[in-house]
Amino acid sequence: MPSLSFAEEIAEGLTELRDEYVGFNMTYERGSTSITLTQVVKGETKVPLAMQAAGFAEQQATQDIVVEAVQLAAIDEPRQGDTITETINGFVETYEVVAGNNGARCWHWSDVGHTTIRIHMMMTNRVAV
Repeated sequence: MPSLSFAEEIAEGLTELRDEYVGFNMTYERGSTSITLTQVVKGETKVPLAMQAAGFAEQQATQDIVVEAVQLAAIDEPRQGDTITETINGFVETYEVVAGNNGARCWHWSDVGHTTIRIHMMMTNRVAV
């Protein structure tokens, strides 16, 4: 059996940690296509908005999720405007996939092996169930 590359070893280790310690279930939607995402890891990214007159950069935080790329095979890749929902603590939270400033994509690879994707999103609605 051939040995794994360093990147493959890291990706395998991260998968094991995600499966054992963290991970949420969420629903990804585009039009009539709905995908149940499992073992989703949450995070955030600070996005620079604009430079103010005093020389300070204004920032906005986006919510992020990291998910295995194979789970998104039905849609190929995330697009701005897609929605992601999660039911948590008696609320349904809805997020919209958003792009960053200056033409940045709404997603990027999260590892060198291209096995996980980081998707940027903003909460648009929160409703009690």
